Amino acid sequence: EALIDLGLKETSVSVNVAAQQFQHSDHLRDVLNQAFEAHPKCQAELFTIELTEGTLIEDIQATSDALETLKKLGFSISIDDFGTGYSSLNYLKKLPVDQLKIDKSFIQGMLSGANDQAIVTAIIIIAQKLNMKLVAEGVETIEQAQFLLDQDCEFAQGYYYHKPLPFDQLSQLISDLN
Repeated sequence: EALIDLGLKETSVSVNVAAQQFQHSDHLRDVLNQAFEAHPKCQAELFTIELTEGTLIEDIQATSDALETLKKLGFSISIDDFGTGYSSLNYLKKLPVDQLKIDKSFIQGMLSGANDQAIVTAIIIIAQKLNMKLVAEGVETIEQAQFLLDQDCEFAQGYYYHKPLPFDQLSQLISDLN
């Protein structure tokens, strides 16, 4: 609610969900519903649920059902650290995923290693062809940011843009920018 009060009505907040939390999706749904009841300004559409690849492949049908439930509630679904786990492309076509996050290990090596660069480029193309959003994690230099921009990567995050801040400092930064 505090971000909305600062005027960031279109801001999306990502929430990492651990495998154990996700395996108890009924409990997760109940916790999320309680959170929205307590904070009525917040809408599920402003949240992205981030899961690692390993979480997704345990039981593909149960995973698909759980993700569909979250999507019906209005959440977006993101695969975090894409490329570092099992990377089965099969689940990309079977699961209701909205976003991929390229792991920072590929971003950090993409300007000095042909393999990392090829992997980053391939993930960008896959996301584009599947109409998924894409976030590059761990961008630390202008050269990395420029390469990603040249490859039509939609979003990036990392120290190049800003280091993580406690909420009070983030609030001040947002106020200063307005």
